[in-house]
Amino acid sequence: MSAERKNLRDLTVDAFMSRDPLVFAADLPATEAIHALVEQDVSGAPVLDERRRVIGFLSAKDCMLAVRGALYFGLPPGFVVGDLMTAPVETIFVHTPLVEAAERFSIRPYRRLPVVDEQHQLAGVIRRHHVLQAYLEHFGTFTGPAQKANARFPH
Repeated sequence: MSAERKNLRDLTVDAFMSRDPLVFAADLPATEAIHALVEQDVSGAPVLDERRRVIGFLSAKDCMLAVRGALYFGLPPGFVVGDLMTAPVETIFVHTPLVEAAERFSIRPYRRLPVVDEQHQLAGVIRRHHVLQAYLEHFGTFTGPAQKANARFPH
């Protein structure tokens, strides 16, 4: 390992988070939010108030309520994001050690966590993928084993 490489325990969430994530307002029609989730291929997004404070989180799983109602009961789309979102939502601060994010992801079902600053405003989103990326960047990339793993399962 190079001397300039940071100790893995010194890494913080803000070094790996997405800084411009998809976000929703609580009054957005659910069909528009579902369209955005599908178009951007994400599993969920924070819901913000007017001051960019996180008031909830809308996941694809949360959206299943509207989908089930439409498919099973024939209900017209009438939900807004605020009807479907999970609230309150767990957040993580920008300067939290990455190891704490890894701990949360290992014991909770979340795929992503909203990252907030000192004013509790959204600063970004940290995903499980970001933590794995930090691990690989710290310990090096291993293209060989992944290629071997894929070779064992031909398409």
